[in-house]
Amino acid sequence: LLKMSKADLKAYYEPRGQMCLGTRNAPEKCAIAHNAKLAQDGTRTVYAADERNGFGCISQKAVLKGLEQLPANLQWIRYTFGMYYRGTPKLLFRSGTNSFYVLCLVGFQQGDPLGCIYFSAGADGSLVKMRGDFPDDNIQAYADDVHGCTPDNARVQCADDGRGYALIPFVEGATDMPAAAARLRRWGDIAAE
Repeated sequence: LLKMSKADLKAYYEPRGQMCLGTRNAPEKCAIAHNAKLAQDGTRTVYAADERNGFGCISQKAVLKGLEQLPANLQWIRYTFGMYYRGTPKLLFRSGTNSFYVLCLVGFQQGDPLGCIYFSAGADGSLVKMRGDFPDDNIQAYADDVHGCTPDNARVQCADDGRGYALIPFVEGATDMPAAAARLRRWGDIAAE
């Protein structure tokens, strides 16, 4: 079923900046795309965010929300997620004669063959928002690695919007930082939402 769905997954996710589903040599293709942008305009700055333990920390609620957005022919993936992650899974820990349960509200099982799809679904909303906020940055993701290329290496004014830093031009108390650093900070804010 997964093999038969690869072309449909690629058709859905690739235009949204996701390169890990059905795209051969995706990390290299992301790097080539950014190198092409740099060759066109040497003032651009490449940035990357690697979500540490992204697969283990992504919200299952965000994954389910992303899976609900899939086209009808891919809804079988949502049902598999429901089969394995319905309810709140518990992990049993034992130490000597003591044992206790820990509830799992984030992430999914290591080695899950659908893990990359689940992660892409969970990150999709954040990635689409980031691509909308910065349409000239050529933002792409390969699983939990997000890459972009700012239009220039200028510095931007950023101000705290109460949730972290937002790109707000020339506001009193704003911090001057490289545009690439501001984009990474904004990615953190969006992903945390």
